[in-house]
Amino acid sequence: MNFYRRKLPHWQPPGAEYFITFRLAGSLPREAIVRLKREQNALIGKSNLNQSRADNLSALRVKIHKYIFSNYDQFLDEESIGPTWLAQTEIANIVKEAIHYRDSSDYDLYAYCILHNV
Repeated sequence: MNFYRRKLPHWQPPGAEYFITFRLAGSLPREAIVRLKREQNALIGKSNLNQSRADNLSALRVKIHKYIFSNYDQFLDEESIGPTWLAQTEIANIVKEAIHYRDSSDYDLYAYCILHNV
């Protein structure tokens, strides 16, 4: 099992399967990102004050992260702003090649989807 620390801790057990989402910078309004981060921090702060048991706190934080993630998804579904580079076949092909570059050497790619925000 590998453990990495950048901005967040990342736990990567060997043989695990991952679902990864990338989005282009600018695909969400900055105000939406700031509001969601502020809301997440406020909810986590409240949970820290209201929970005494560590297992309850951990479960509550998972619920908070799922709630915030669903709000990000909702913004992405509703908004049609930001860069539209992935609507260009040439650029989408560069992304496709990058996704496939380490397939079978560092990971086994099962499926992927490249969507544009047009």
